[in-house]
Amino acid sequence: MAGLDLTGRTAVVTGASRGIGPAIAQAIAAAGGNVVLTSRSQEAADAAARTPRVGSPARRW
Repeated sequence: MAGLDLTGRTAVVTGASRGIGPAIAQAIAAAGGNVVLTSRSQEAADAAARTPRVGSPARRW
């Protein structure tokens, strides 16, 4: 998503805890977007939300 500016935009990523969902969520966040994560279980959603953003390992979602 090089060159894409999603600042101020919000995306809902379904299936964000596995498959390509986490990569999509991280790419959106790296482009400046807000991300709403959904998953079949709360535990999986919580684990996905704890994953640091791409390019800023010290920051959380």
